Amino acid sequence: MQLTEEQKETIKICFSTMESIDDLVVLLNFVNPLLYPENYEGKINAIQKKSVTFYANPKLSGDKRYAEFSIRKKSGGDRKIAAPHKSLKLIQSALNFIFSVIYEPKEYVTGFVPEKSIVDNAKVHVGRNYVYNIDLENFFPSIELNRVKAVLKLPPFSLEGTEREKIAYLIACLACKDGRLPQGSPTSPVLSNIVCQKMDRRLRGFAKAFHCRFTRYADDITFSANKDVFNQTFKTELKRIIEDQNFTINEKKVRLQGRGYKQEVTGLIVNEKLNVSKKYVREVRAMLNNWDKLGYEKASEKFKKHYYEDKGHVKKGEASMQNVVWGKLQFLKMVKGEEDAVVLKYEAQYKKLNPQPLQVNLDNPTLSDILAIWENDINGKGIEDAMELYYSKFK
Repeated sequence: MQLTEEQKETIKICFSTMESIDDLVVLLNFVNPLLYPENYEGKINAIQKKSVTFYANPKLSGDKRYAEFSIRKKSGGDRKIAAPHKSLKLIQSALNFIFSVIYEPKEYVTGFVPEKSIVDNAKVHVGRNYVYNIDLENFFPSIELNRVKAVLKLPPFSLEGTEREKIAYLIACLACKDGRLPQGSPTSPVLSNIVCQKMDRRLRGFAKAFHCRFTRYADDITFSANKDVFNQTFKTELKRIIEDQNFTINEKKVRLQGRGYKQEVTGLIVNEKLNVSKKYVREVRAMLNNWDKLGYEKASEKFKKHYYEDKGHVKKGEASMQNVVWGKLQFLKMVKGEEDAVVLKYEAQYKKLNPQPLQVNLDNPTLSDILAIWENDINGKGIEDAMELYYSKFK
């Protein structure tokens, strides 16, 4: 949603003048009607102080704070998700909203940033002779409660002094599970960016020293250069910076891609221009052609067989071919541009087959909307994007 400058200024002033938990509760109740206006029409849905203190204390709330489940990764292993209780999610969503107003990420931070996507991350590295990718292991769980509290004491939050430091600790407790940022909480993405500010600044300076471009999309870090500067000196210093900030490089996902090979950044091709893989385009073409030749019902049956073979490791429930095709077309448009010949061709074919296309309402998404976003799991981040939308918006 779009805030007025007056509303933004009110949030900033209220946050900067907070002196107690009561002041925090007042601010949360100023923000929540802005997030969920339909929930507050003629109703009393105020967040209570006792609810804030209850969920901030795991000894009191115990296992009532989160519902935990695992989703199998395509690469093997499990991705653990911690979904906050409805009341805790309401508090976390308001905190996330407040953080987003106060904190402004640098241009080289592209993950979990409003109006930015993997496209913004990848386009920085288009046309470079060398692209170097690393991935951080266990990104959210690597960030401990004390780090969250510490960063809230620094600008632009500045929760310093005896009373305000208590608020910083309370917020850190509300945002963490078992002393760490959980995957599935509305506050984890923005807090991870806030905690990573020092590391990002150091990586930015490090990249400049080696004449590289640098971006970070969540746990995915990319450098690119026209000369092969990615020698042992580069790698040793990079590892030192990462580990100094209590993160670990996943050595299995380190890649150096020269111009003679397919260069990928967060799942997108960056060799000469920004593009999706040929496989992705073939999948869209095949689904549309099957729909056209076989009719929707038979094409859908064929699609579901392939879908569950490919996505069954994470997906449950009924899949909609219409949703999937629509989501893939929107992604193609975002990457290749609205005037791209391939986009125009497939969009025209889709509209002919389905005159009333789906529209994702990001202010009040449906489960179909979430599925459409999840389907754009090009770089393994689709699930995070969908979960972030679900837990911050879905009602």
